[in-house]
Amino acid sequence: MSESIGIIGLGLLGSAVAERLHEAGRPLRGFDPRQPKDLPVELCSDASQVFVNCSPVIFSLPTSRESTLVIDEVESVLKPGQIVLDTTTGSPEEMSALAERLQQLDVHYLEANVAGSSALLRAGEAGLLIGGDETIAEALKPLFADLTDAGAHYLGPVGNASRFKLVHNLILGLNRAVIAEALQFAESLGFDSSRAVSVLRQTAAASVALTAKGERMAERRYHPPQAPCCPKNSSIIQISRFERTESGQNSSSKIMSSPRSSIME
Repeated sequence: MSESIGIIGLGLLGSAVAERLHEAGRPLRGFDPRQPKDLPVELCSDASQVFVNCSPVIFSLPTSRESTLVIDEVESVLKPGQIVLDTTTGSPEEMSALAERLQQLDVHYLEANVAGSSALLRAGEAGLLIGGDETIAEALKPLFADLTDAGAHYLGPVGNASRFKLVHNLILGLNRAVIAEALQFAESLGFDSSRAVSVLRQTAAASVALTAKGERMAERRYHPPQAPCCPKNSSIIQISRFERTESGQNSSSKIMSSPRSSIME
């Protein structure tokens, strides 16, 4: 595709997306209100400029609320046939509503949730969870291949990828919580936590989460923070709400916490 690819949001995830696509030789234009430097992206003065010059346009934003606000801003310049690929972790309902709204304008909206951290995506090791029109998803396979070596998994219409990411994040979050508890337990038994991480990574207890976050937990190294945590948008609360909607009952799940626990992306 000769037309530039657009990126709205150039934080941790957006910068990883930019670096992957730049390495693949893709021309890039982007916008972020912070105007970050040292990225292989031609920066635009606003989001509308990105949409005027690019397709597809990739969103890498904090929540689906921000995705909606961007569409509010650029709606007057949207072109029929344009593609929006949203890597934002957001509400399945808000994603679906945004897709329906854009469909009225003949604009294609797809979810491309990242199953992993920005660091894993930068290394090509985070898979993509895809929701949206299957024909468009098929056409974007070369782009997905440039974004990651870990595969793109089509999960059905818009909303399904965000719902599946709740499943993914529940496993990942509990894995991290267990690692934090285990390191605390190791210290209580007299073991050095960094040494414990080193040994565990060579056993059946090893995991991607242990490799990515174990040493940071052992050192209690949480600064600078890698991502904000907004309680109202957390996966656990979204899961709880979904369970209540499906069953009509309050969820009885309780999540253990540790001083080491982190949901850093």
